[in-house]
Amino acid sequence: MMNDRQILDNAPEGATHIEILAPTNVYYLKKYKNGMGYDIFLSNKWVISMSVISYARSLSDIKTIVEQQKRIEQLEKMIDRCLGFDYLEREL
Repeated sequence: MMNDRQILDNAPEGATHIEILAPTNVYYLKKYKNGMGYDIFLSNKWVISMSVISYARSLSDIKTIVEQQKRIEQLEKMIDRCLGFDYLEREL
């Protein structure tokens, strides 16, 4: 299963969403401008699809999550340097 960073790194140009049905069934999607459906990226090209997607994650939401995770890691390192120890490992 891909993590969020891998999802973003593997997204084709124009993708707006992703649907993961199983570890090996990953589909990148491009939402129609009218919001009523998606094109699906198959065999290195966009294919018109009128189907409704059951569970699609927004790539912009995934990007925000990845950015926030990176920022949290940076802040944790900064706190560790200021305190002189790993504050997450220390019992409170």
